[in-house]
Amino acid sequence: MQIVRSIRREQRKIKSQITKLEKQLKALGAAAAAFGSIVVKGLSKKPRRKRRMSAAGRLAISRATKARWAKLRAAKKATKKPV
Repeated sequence: MQIVRSIRREQRKIKSQITKLEKQLKALGAAAAAFGSIVVKGLSKKPRRKRRMSAAGRLAISRATKARWAKLRAAKKATKKPV
């Protein structure tokens, strides 16, 4: 008789623990649903690869920049009045 009581007492304890765990599981499910789209969007993006520029591209940009600055310097010299 004593053994049956202790078994039933353990059964009640386990059922109450299961109930608590189910509540926690539902709460976590609700939180995941609320933040799920944010988390999924953040995790689904692949890391961007570093962009690399070819030597020809760098050279073209360098030449264009130098030409632009030369044009500005020439315009500045032209507007300067000789003393």
